[in-house]
Amino acid sequence: MSDFSSTPKHEKNVAPYNPKHLRDAQEILDKQRQRAFDDREREFYETATAEQRKERDEYEAAIQKKKDTLEIGEKDADVKWTDPDTPKRWAKVFGVVPATFKRWVKSEKIRAKKLSDRRYQVDIRDLPKDD
Repeated sequence: MSDFSSTPKHEKNVAPYNPKHLRDAQEILDKQRQRAFDDREREFYETATAEQRKERDEYEAAIQKKKDTLEIGEKDADVKWTDPDTPKRWAKVFGVVPATFKRWVKSEKIRAKKLSDRRYQVDIRDLPKDD
């Protein structure tokens, strides 16, 4: 007699998917990383000279200032944006293929606002210069 259970044979020993396990594992990893970071910071400040500590604090303050500026967005009053257009059109303007244009936007080689997958505005300062 054969076994006709409702669960297929290959699924009997598989644990059910539980996103809570993933969250718990991520939390554990985050805590371990934070402890390791705290240990490195403590070790640095115990062994560093006052001048090294001051340089490090200034460097971290500059990084935080840059992050804050990026989060707020560009406040430069001189920023003027082009009319929205397609990546294909912008690629022609820059003399590249659309995939390259998108890669340049993503890598911030070109400052552009992505309005949707099909509409971008480019900072006029990044437009190619007419020779």
